[in-house]
Amino acid sequence: YNDNMPFDQFTIEQLAGDLIPGSTMNQKIASGFNRNHATSDEGGAIAEELRVEYVVDRVKTTSSVWLGLTMECSQCHDHKYDPISQREYYQMFAYFNNTTDPGMQTRNGNQAPVVKIDDKLTSMIMEDNPDSKKRNTYILNRGQYNEPIKEGKDAIINPNVPSILPKLPADAPSNRLGLAKWIMDPGHPLTARVTVNRYWTMFFGKGIVKTTDDFGNQGSPPSHPDLLDWLAKDFIDNGWNVKRTIRQIVTSTTYRQKSSINNNKDPENILLSRSPRFRLQGEFIRDAALSFSG
Repeated sequence: YNDNMPFDQFTIEQLAGDLIPGSTMNQKIASGFNRNHATSDEGGAIAEELRVEYVVDRVKTTSSVWLGLTMECSQCHDHKYDPISQREYYQMFAYFNNTTDPGMQTRNGNQAPVVKIDDKLTSMIMEDNPDSKKRNTYILNRGQYNEPIKEGKDAIINPNVPSILPKLPADAPSNRLGLAKWIMDPGHPLTARVTVNRYWTMFFGKGIVKTTDDFGNQGSPPSHPDLLDWLAKDFIDNGWNVKRTIRQIVTSTTYRQKSSINNNKDPENILLSRSPRFRLQGEFIRDAALSFSG
């Protein structure tokens, strides 16, 4: 963030840095983002059950962070509220189902695959199985790791994206790199909107879409849809420049208003008739204190 890496580059490296041709050490390290979930080495645990849990976590994180969609209930059945089928869930699952990291972890430091940074430090990264060892993906009956549905000619699930969203380019690789590039396609209807809405939430206390992780049918509609569209297009048109988008927000007349309440016509400040008043995160208070004190 300090170097203002373009958000599209940041995303691709976080989701698939290890798969970028000729990837650098930093790009491989960035892919470790999706290794930062709960793990276990509990005695009596089942390694495959844990491994499936890690894949589920990665699907959930990717879909909620970048797409603002809660996909997890379609792990067990067709989504009740959004047009995402159980089959489509496992198409997304397939992107993350071929990593080499095991289910069981150890208590002896980071678990392979890792990259060695110096004599004392290693960093966990993502790494996929070679084609010769590809793991097949099946729909899991009610999401149970040990109940794959293998009957039928279409039982094997290939990586793909939900049909309600734009199609993958014809030449997209069937791996996390193809998924990451699809997520960051300038024509994608969700990624830029979800992202600028998070930045807006940071400065106004609530987003233009109040449910920052849920742009689906159960989420809140945008209070200012044209503004959300404008911010998203401006973000894309200016090279996914994070600092520029933040500057756009904090130098706006809307943000720079007083926070005093002059009337009761907009008690929840939905119309942004005043500057917001909300509790700062602890890290922000600390940063402010350090800045003020020199």
